[in-house]
Amino acid sequence: MCSPHWARNAGLAMISLHRLLSEAGINSKITLRSYIERYQAGSPDFPIKVVTAADLRLDGESRVYLPHVEIEDAVVDVPILRIQNSSKVSFNNCLFTGGVEISQKESLVEDIHLDTCLLMGSLTVVVVDQPTISLYAVSASAINLDRVHSNGISLVRCAIGYLSVVNCSAPEFYTFSNRFVSLNIAYNNFHTVRFSHTQVDLWQQPATANREEIEQVQRRFDVFGFPHDLNLDELDKIEQQTVHNATLEFLASCSDVSLDRRALGQLKYLQTLASQPNWAWRSLQRLIGGMVKPLRIMILAVVVWVLFALMFALPVCTFSVAGADGESAPRALNLAEALYYSGITFTTIGYGDITPIDWTRFLAVIEGVLGIVLMSSFLISLVRKYIE
Repeated sequence: MCSPHWARNAGLAMISLHRLLSEAGINSKITLRSYIERYQAGSPDFPIKVVTAADLRLDGESRVYLPHVEIEDAVVDVPILRIQNSSKVSFNNCLFTGGVEISQKESLVEDIHLDTCLLMGSLTVVVVDQPTISLYAVSASAINLDRVHSNGISLVRCAIGYLSVVNCSAPEFYTFSNRFVSLNIAYNNFHTVRFSHTQVDLWQQPATANREEIEQVQRRFDVFGFPHDLNLDELDKIEQQTVHNATLEFLASCSDVSLDRRALGQLKYLQTLASQPNWAWRSLQRLIGGMVKPLRIMILAVVVWVLFALMFALPVCTFSVAGADGESAPRALNLAEALYYSGITFTTIGYGDITPIDWTRFLAVIEGVLGIVLMSSFLISLVRKYIE
């Protein structure tokens, strides 16, 4: 499993690549091409070397046949780099003007490692057995994993336009702090999966499978917009919270906590708090007991009932109250009447013998809505605590 240590290493390398690109003045496809032309013309003082097809000794189909393919701190200027039967593939601080395809026919690919790389094209790994695939701080328009039977797949702090993982298997599929615009993940066999939905903008996901939309996502994706301002402390907090959530899930699924209903209720309460996005939602859940503590909701309901009764008893609140002769007269309520009226309003019974006047009606509406919400929450908490 990947850890914050790897995330920190990826962050440091990401900053290094960003610095190299800044020194070279590369921030778009146009400035990249201009840099390559000046490099090939022999201009001095270039922070990043340019590697061409001739340097890699590619054949007529852009294929390279080497036991190990390792490139570092370079711009790889080839339309497509096809790697076959290399046991180790390692790219560090690299920018590819095209795409990369990795496959095997004879020897096994043992390790595929990309650390802080930008790909103008796509990274495709197809029909590969037993590799360990590690992608850290990779920015690419698309990554395609097809029929890959891996020893482990991890993606950390990557920015990817389109991620496709199909017909793959691995003991662990690990993702952490990535940004995926569009996804296609199906027909896989992973023993352990760690994937946070916050890595995907669900509002940008297409409702139907549409090849044109996927291609449009890839065309619009800006590989130079990769996030270089990595907040390492924030990553540590995320990792700590993830471990805490996993601990609670372990207690829920693997321990005998279900035999102790009181302890099970407390565990559900902690899981509810842990799943909240910020302190405001956590405070609200604490107030209502995480929807698993009926007594806390009952106490809150009593507080609301008494609080509104005190407001209804104020002289500024006027009501039309039916008298003994059946005639109604506007007046203020005494405390006993206010408690009675607050109770029937909270429970939405409403006998009609006391009717609010003017702006007091708005207070009655607010209490009625709170009553519906709290009574519903009370029933839900009973079900969650004693039936689920």
